[in-house]
Amino acid sequence: MKNFKDKVVVITGAASGMGRSYALMFAKLGSKIAICDYDGKGLKETEKLVMQTANVQVYAEKLDVSNKAGVYAFAQAVKAALGNAHVII
Repeated sequence: MKNFKDKVVVITGAASGMGRSYALMFAKLGSKIAICDYDGKGLKETEKLVMQTANVQVYAEKLDVSNKAGVYAFAQAVKAALGNAHVII
């Protein structure tokens, strides 16, 4: 995939580090961003940074990915908010 504009990118572990970096990178490319992490404070910071970086849609949810039911619910919420995922990190 060469063009990520308006593609839905789902990033786990987005509260800091590589997850945050990926969120910012894909936002700059014009992607719709769905982020999750168990660290709610860090996640809000990433969401804020993404919105400051680019005018893109962002969906953020505090989530522990070890919770299978929570992951399924997150996937459905992302689909409802942004559409089908194109990239999952």
